[in-house]
Amino acid sequence: MKKATEKEAPIIEAEITESAPKIQYRPQYSEILADPYLDMDRRDDAMIIAEAIGQFSDEYIYQYEIDGKPVRGLSFSGVKEARRLYKMIAVSIVSIDEKPMYYECKARSLDRITGSATEVIYRQAKGIKRRDGSHWENPHAFMICQSKAKRNAIAELLPQALIRGWMNDYEATKTFDGKRAEAFHEKPTPPKLADFNVEDAIEQISSCVAADIKTLTAVYTECWKACPKADRPQIEEAYRQAKVALMPEREPGIDE
Repeated sequence: MKKATEKEAPIIEAEITESAPKIQYRPQYSEILADPYLDMDRRDDAMIIAEAIGQFSDEYIYQYEIDGKPVRGLSFSGVKEARRLYKMIAVSIVSIDEKPMYYECKARSLDRITGSATEVIYRQAKGIKRRDGSHWENPHAFMICQSKAKRNAIAELLPQALIRGWMNDYEATKTFDGKRAEAFHEKPTPPKLADFNVEDAIEQISSCVAADIKTLTAVYTECWKACPKADRPQIEEAYRQAKVALMPEREPGIDE
């Protein structure tokens, strides 16, 4: 268990090419406070920068002791790994604004199973004031702002029961058990619509916006086969609208 104590920011090293020497990066801060939440934020910065130079961390959980009580939280790498295993969260950058002193990024996420969605705004200072009064301009601020906005949007939709289970996994095995996510992947069964009319079929298709694209396609196929040819254009239009709702077009180059 790590106690909240004052310490230097970690050094990140990485090989850029076979012939190039190692480079070092140490985040520069005017004050390193004995605050676990500031420390978690600082360590996430280091992880984001490390990934940009080809280094990846398997430290998924931060653990501290505050007032004698253990406190745990997902790291930046932990949120990304949780999303990879959960599989059903889509995230995208909505907007990025530059202000005189900071960047502001808005990110949106969608849980394709539950249909839950959220938007978050994250601000990242462009630099900091050192103890000696000089100013340090953070060359990674723009990248960090985007990464943390997406991290927060993903974290808001991850099932808390699943996260608690994975935290316990990590304490025992230093990894997350991917099988835990399977219980959260229950999907509606494609209906048999031999006796359904076109309104029922359209309702079944529309309800799939809270599922995923495979389920939507399966339901659409059953509806299309069951309905008379004269009703199929309506079924096809309902499928098109549901697909747009489930997989909205995103701005190229910035979405995942």
